[in-house]
Amino acid sequence: NEEENVEEEDNEEENVEDEDHKDEENNEEEDHEEEENDEKEDHEEENVGEEDNEEDNVENEDHEEDHEEEDHEEEENDEKEDHEEENVGEEDNEEDNVENEDHEEDHEEEDHEE
Repeated sequence: NEEENVEEEDNEEENVEDEDHKDEENNEEEDHEEEENDEKEDHEEENVGEEDNEEDNVENEDHEEDHEEEDHEEEENDEKEDHEEENVGEEDNEEDNVENEDHEEDHEEEDHEE
């Protein structure tokens, strides 16, 4: 009987050890699963961040294109203004030339009269 009792106690100890081992394995598995889930969440957050960056990049490109268009329009307007100023200058020159011609004619007439 005593031997049987000792054997039973040994069996109980083994059972307790087995249960402890199983619990330990389960805990390790749960920890591993938690780590994997955390990693997945991190990757998902990174992907969302990358999508946000892509959207920002598209917005920046649009903004740059708008600025380029504005710059181009400004250049064209400046060129138009320059040409208009040149044309006004040419008109002024033409008027000066007419005045000079008139003045020369007056001198020629005066010289001729003398």
